[in-house]
Amino acid sequence: MARSPQRSKRPRGTTGSFLVALLAVFALLFGAAPAHAVTPVPPTQPGPYHVGTYEFLYWTGGPGFQNARVSYPATSDGWLKPADKTEGKYPVVVLAPASWVGFDYFDWIIGYLTSHGYIVLSYYPPNILSTDPYMHVTNIKAGISRVISDNSAFGSPIKGIVDTTKVAAAGASLGGAGALAAAAQDSRIDAVVALTPGYDPADLDTYNRVEADTRNIHVPTLIESGQNDCISPGAGKRYYNDVPGAFKEYVEIAGANHVQFLDEQGTQIAIPGVPQDCTPGVSYDSQHATGDVYATAFLEYYLKGRTQFGTYLFGAHAQADRAAGVLSDLMVTQ
Repeated sequence: MARSPQRSKRPRGTTGSFLVALLAVFALLFGAAPAHAVTPVPPTQPGPYHVGTYEFLYWTGGPGFQNARVSYPATSDGWLKPADKTEGKYPVVVLAPASWVGFDYFDWIIGYLTSHGYIVLSYYPPNILSTDPYMHVTNIKAGISRVISDNSAFGSPIKGIVDTTKVAAAGASLGGAGALAAAAQDSRIDAVVALTPGYDPADLDTYNRVEADTRNIHVPTLIESGQNDCISPGAGKRYYNDVPGAFKEYVEIAGANHVQFLDEQGTQIAIPGVPQDCTPGVSYDSQHATGDVYATAFLEYYLKGRTQFGTYLFGAHAQADRAAGVLSDLMVTQ
């Protein structure tokens, strides 16, 4: 993980020392420090922040408790490390996992987004065997509430660093369908990232409902899919066409399949009733690298207002990816 940018040297002399001490006391008492101007790092490389983490059990209001992990920009990598307050406050991403897995199958994107200055909550759902995407709607809503609560909780590692006005729902496969539905239902959600969103033609009642919700999304939407996805083939384009307005983008990674949107251990999971995925034409690392670029550029553009990231999202860089065969399809509506 890339190290944080070097901080400026402390001022010399009695006055400078007193000022540093005063700022330190202020940070300890109020959980915040003045934000500093940060030079954004391109989404083609990891961001400048270390990744701190903590985990907990909490009740979603649904069938039981779920185990969640929060990753946040920190001064060093590891458990309960001090938050890096360089930017002051950071947007929130709540990521819903795929079927039968949880947060530790998505380190490839959780760590990457955190390194770019995002607070990411992901989880193991209370019923890991459930195939209902609306389980994740409940969990995403509860996750947003929990991060907002932790922003003001005594002793919280993220106390005072959460930008509660900038929130994204994200998810993969079953969780991707849940993220789309959640974005239509929760007004706190400002953007949605759906990675290879799931669709089951054998459960039309549920997925007709997901599509009906998707038609009510009015926030920027990014959908990433794989050219060789044989578990939910065509689902990404179906949902893209459902989104009615605002910004929407469909990114199809050439040679990518469904299961490689998980970390590599995800290939060892065989889910009864789920079709066999197609053989990928790209490596895990390549698929993850492309997925990271577009997800990061999208969030930087829409949650942080960094319009210079448009080149990676839909401009010259994205068009070069399409021309070079990195992407097998790219659709953008602005």
